[in-house]
Amino acid sequence: MRTLLAISLFANFLGVAAAVYIVEGRGGFAYIESYLSHAPKAIDQAAAARNQMLESLPIPETPPVVFLGDSITAGCEWHELLNSPGVLNRGIGGDTSAGVLARIPGILRLRPAKIFLMIGANDAQALGYSPGMEFKEQRKIVMSLLANPAVRIYVQSILPSRNARFSRWGSEANRLLKTLQSSRVEFIDLRPAFEDHDGLIRPELTSDGLHLSAQGYRLWAAAIRGFI
Repeated sequence: MRTLLAISLFANFLGVAAAVYIVEGRGGFAYIESYLSHAPKAIDQAAAARNQMLESLPIPETPPVVFLGDSITAGCEWHELLNSPGVLNRGIGGDTSAGVLARIPGILRLRPAKIFLMIGANDAQALGYSPGMEFKEQRKIVMSLLANPAVRIYVQSILPSRNARFSRWGSEANRLLKTLQSSRVEFIDLRPAFEDHDGLIRPELTSDGLHLSAQGYRLWAAAIRGFI
C-alpha cells in the first residue's frame, strides 16, 4: 500500500512539474492570466467575427500598406500613429501563422503595395512550434503573398517578451527568418531596440510581459517609418 502511495505521489509530482515547465515556457503567470481571460473558444469566435468584418470592407482604390499579424499588430491604430491613411490593420487577436496563411486570399484582394508581417507568438506559446517549424510556416506565408507581383514584403522580427524561454525561442526563429530576404522581401530586426541587457523586452515597452504599451508601439513605428 505504501509503495503504491509513493508511486502515486511521485507520478503526481511529475505531472505537476511537467505542467509548470510547459506554462513557464509559454509565458508563466502572464500566459495563465491570458488563457483564463481569453478562452480558446472565445478567441476563435472573436477572431472569426473580426475576420468576417475585415472581409466585408471595401477594397481601397489606392494599393494600401497592410499590417498583418496577431494581437500585437491588432493593438495599434497604425494609420493614426504613422499619420498615413493608406495603412490598413489586418491584425487579429489569437492568430497563428496557419491563420494568416488561410487569410492570404483576402489580403491579396486588397492589391497591397507593401505588407508588414509579424506573427509567431501564438505559434510558440499555444501550439508549441519549434523555431524551424515557425520558419517553414512563415516561408509559406511569404511565398503565397509574392503571388502579387507588385507587392513588397517586410518580415518583422518576433519581439522578445519578459519570459526568457520565449525570448530565446524568438531569437532563434528570427535567425532563420532573416534568410527569407530577397529582392522583394526585407527582414526588419526590431529586437535590438526592444531588448534589455538580458535579452528580454524592456518593462516600459510592454503592458503585460508580451503585448506592447503605448511607448512600445511608438518605438515600433519609429523603427519602420522609413519603410512606409
